[in-house]
Amino acid sequence: MSEDVDIWTKNRDHNATYRSKTSVTEFLELFERQICEDTNDDLSASLNIYRSWTLLADETSVQNHGILSIYEKYISTKTSNVEECMLDCKSIEGRTTAENLFKLVDESSKNLA
Repeated sequence: MSEDVDIWTKNRDHNATYRSKTSVTEFLELFERQICEDTNDDLSASLNIYRSWTLLADETSVQNHGILSIYEKYISTKTSNVEECMLDCKSIEGRTTAENLFKLVDESSKNLA
């Protein structure tokens, strides 16, 4: 268990329930941070060894609204398997042009730093 989750479980309001929107939101945010941290650590280690990774972007429409899913793919140093992890999911505002898609991918890739 991460230190943040351990602190949260010790310091949370003991009347909190798993049905509480606040508790669930806090809990999910803690685990999201931990998963992202673990993935970024593994990706960084992979880049140091293999010197390559792939960024994948896939656009789709749902009820006439554009959505861009952005993934990273790399060789895990923990398992030696190719890992694929969702980096971001963005709403496409306006026209679906190459320039707009590039801006969304660029914005999301800056979160890796």
